[in-house]
Amino acid sequence: MRQALCALILSSVVTLQVSVIQADEALEASGLCYKIQNFINALANYTDTLCIPALGEQGVTFLLLSKEPIFSGEASKKAWLVVTVGAVGKVMNMHHTIKASEVYVSDMNLMKNRHGFKYPVDLAKRLQQQAAEEQLEIDEFYRQLNRALVAADISSIERQD
Repeated sequence: MRQALCALILSSVVTLQVSVIQADEALEASGLCYKIQNFINALANYTDTLCIPALGEQGVTFLLLSKEPIFSGEASKKAWLVVTVGAVGKVMNMHHTIKASEVYVSDMNLMKNRHGFKYPVDLAKRLQQQAAEEQLEIDEFYRQLNRALVAADISSIERQD
């Protein structure tokens, strides 16, 4: 009986530790999203952007969702995407020990059908750093981003609470 009780307690402690680690990762991802969202909303004041974090095998994934139909016009798409890359890159360069994989971007119109686009976090980090060091003009910045942008099914993202 005593051995069974010890096994139960040990099992509970191990399970609790795993849950705490997952909760810490989710909290850290939420904090990153908060910073990214604030940067975007400060720079792109023509729309409100929401950042939703997800945790996957490859690290943190971010969903950036604009309340305005950003993707309906080329100028608004370009401006907003450049700001999202700058914000994600800046935050992730400040938190370089945190593993992150992809950024999903969409707007309210595209989300009706669960459509959007994605780009790698590593691209955002590199482009932001090059732009900050004035090694990259905005047109080349956008050209590289546009080449990496891939259509994505947003419904494949699982949110972490």
